[in-house]
Amino acid sequence: IAASVTFASLPAIEPLAFNLRPELKADNQHVLIPLVNAMSSLPGTVQLNVAFVDPLVSSIEFSITNDFVTEPVLTIVQNQIAAQLPSAD
Repeated sequence: IAASVTFASLPAIEPLAFNLRPELKADNQHVLIPLVNAMSSLPGTVQLNVAFVDPLVSSIEFSITNDFVTEPVLTIVQNQIAAQLPSAD
């Protein structure tokens, strides 16, 4: 899983990149945010690119929005990924 986090209200902050794999199930980065921008709300967009071990399953891309003041740790669960898979109609 490759992820990129951006903050629309803080365009000067470079996108934060993360890569998760079977041997690395969690990742983090520290970023300095001006206090005035993080006092009540810090909305961010997490763009995810999920590649599967099974070569017959195509990679998927989707985004999740999160307020990093309210929820400073974003947890991605299997249901969020499964909801993005094409239906088997």
